[in-house]
Amino acid sequence: MEYLKIALSALTPILIFIFGLLLLKHTEGVKTKAARQSEYVTKHAEYFFVTYQKLTESLERVLALATICSASSDKGSDRAKNLFEEIFRLYPDISESELRIRRCACFAPINGPIVADIAHQSVCLMAALLSNGGGQDGVLTEKIIELDKAAREAHQEMLEKASTSFWQKLFS
Repeated sequence: MEYLKIALSALTPILIFIFGLLLLKHTEGVKTKAARQSEYVTKHAEYFFVTYQKLTESLERVLALATICSASSDKGSDRAKNLFEEIFRLYPDISESELRIRRCACFAPINGPIVADIAHQSVCLMAALLSNGGGQDGVLTEKIIELDKAAREAHQEMLEKASTSFWQKLFS
């Protein structure tokens, strides 16, 4: 019986050490996985932000060019034609940015669909502005401001989701 006590007392620290190593290895694996997921969402949040900026800059550029064109007395001049050409060169970038925003919206389940909808409405307003020859620039400007606010909230939601998912994975 005495030998059993000695053997168990010698074996207990070894078992605790092995259990501690296994627990440490599992914790490190969870931390690594959580960090990767957090990094993935953070990268998409930044991609979303850059895309949103590109969309609003392009919409603002089209709005400015359309305003110059509509104020021009000679719509058939070379300058007016160059302005219209620049507007139509921006259109594919605007459509592409809107598509990318819709694709990134899934990372912000609450505010993402709102941003995607406002971006779509903005593109539709821009198309209507161009086809009608102006007149809706105030509405488009208001929509761009609305897009700014919604995009800011969606971006914040994405970043919060990234940091929250890290800590949830670590302690779950």
